[in-house]
Amino acid sequence: MHLLRALRTSSLWLAAALASQALASPILYYTPSLVSNGLGKPSSSQFTTAVTNAFGAGNVIEIPTFNNAADFDDGAALFVNARLGADSLSAAEKSNLFSFINDGGAVFFIGDHSGWTTWDDSFLNLFGDSFLHWNGVNAASLVTGNAPAQFASAGQVLLSAPGAIAGGNGKKLYTVFGNGGGRAMSALYGPEDNAIAFLDTSALSGNTASHLAFYSGLSSWLFETASAYELSKQPVVTPPSGNTVPDSMPVLAIAPVLFGFAWFRRRVRI
Repeated sequence: MHLLRALRTSSLWLAAALASQALASPILYYTPSLVSNGLGKPSSSQFTTAVTNAFGAGNVIEIPTFNNAADFDDGAALFVNARLGADSLSAAEKSNLFSFINDGGAVFFIGDHSGWTTWDDSFLNLFGDSFLHWNGVNAASLVTGNAPAQFASAGQVLLSAPGAIAGGNGKKLYTVFGNGGGRAMSALYGPEDNAIAFLDTSALSGNTASHLAFYSGLSSWLFETASAYELSKQPVVTPPSGNTVPDSMPVLAIAPVLFGFAWFRRRVRI
């Protein structure tokens, strides 16, 4: 009798523990793009499709700004579309985005070349970096050894007069070669490499095989980083004292016990 009661208590605890790990799909919030390319823009339809396929269309939501943290407090990923070159993130947006990144949420910033110096600096300065002035040319960019695994198949992406990053506080993600001389036009930031700055909006509107591979890699990175952040926010379930299931016992090993217990309850009234 005592064994059955212990098994019943343990099974209830196990069910609660497993239920606590059942995650809803992470939500991505994005702000409007004020240029022709970006998440949600018709010219970037293939990129937008890749993101919505990863998250689910109902989990990709546009909001006006990131000024109010309550507008995206259930989000796990944020996509900061490019605004106009002379625009800047507000002080409230900078504070909210920096806190979100430090907590582990996924954030992607999109900027561009020299005409967007003010805009680029408004997010690069969060990490102590800045826009690098150079005569950007049409070029190709190569993924570096710092890149997360999701970008492995997106080894090269074509660019149109990209911006470049100075400061070196991030890990180079994409570097321009040829006339670019190894300049970083994309970098990883954040405590878990969970933020990316990318300085070329045209890269979101191509339809070559390399562009499609880039879209796949980026959407996978956003989703997987967001999922990890969502998991980190889940409460830890502490089993009741005296009825713990040893950590070394796999769930698959427990399953037959629970199945047998359920069958036994139908045969014997406890």
